[in-house]
Amino acid sequence: MSYNGIGEIFKNTRIERGLSIADIENGTKIRSKYIEAIEEENFEILPGEVYVKGFIKSYAKFLNIENDEEIKKYLESNPIQKMETVKNTIPKQTIKISRGFNKKYITVILGILAIGLLFGVQAFYQKYIQKQSNINNQTPIDHNIPVDPIQEELPRKEIKETKLEKVELTLEIIDVGSDKEACWVQFFSDEQLIFEGTLYQGDKKIIEAKEKIKVILGNAGVVKLSLGEKELGIPGKVGQVVEKEFTLKDLQ
Repeated sequence: MSYNGIGEIFKNTRIERGLSIADIENGTKIRSKYIEAIEEENFEILPGEVYVKGFIKSYAKFLNIENDEEIKKYLESNPIQKMETVKNTIPKQTIKISRGFNKKYITVILGILAIGLLFGVQAFYQKYIQKQSNINNQTPIDHNIPVDPIQEELPRKEIKETKLEKVELTLEIIDVGSDKEACWVQFFSDEQLIFEGTLYQGDKKIIEAKEKIKVILGNAGVVKLSLGEKELGIPGKVGQVVEKEFTLKDLQ
């Protein structure tokens, strides 16, 4: 697809409105070198096709020229291509670490429960012996006087089941030693688009939903995901477009 004329439209509109490159950078969070590349139509320095569309869409919306015929023609004829959908939610290495952690955690919990049960039995036995000793030392009871039976209930431990009420996903842009440290993203909460834009190294987003979260990543290799307290790791490779969905079932 030819981009001829796109850069000139942006540059002329910006100048007419008295805006600088820095103003555009602050308003769109697109780095100045990429803004200059769009205006000069020097698209080869951009990280990839998905970034070209994402940056142009954000820039056009900021200048309120998204309805310009040339820009609409470009955006409508250049949909984001899904290069590959990563089927494995968690890398193998992460699964091994997670399972090891779970086994260790379960072992510690079982040990604590066993110790607690031992102390509980010991305390009950001592209480029972003390009670029998007190009964034996009491004055004989006149059996002609009705006596109400003593009812004692051992304390019961209430086990509360935690009910999961929402899905929470944390997304962070990390440093992987590459110059492609940005990622264009889309977030959907329960089928509603709640964010679309570019995040940079060090940025972090937390998305919540009642039932389902969907994310589209333009550069999956620089993203680290966590679902609740569960780390999912990096969902793809640098430059790879990935789409993922998470529900309450994934937290169970």
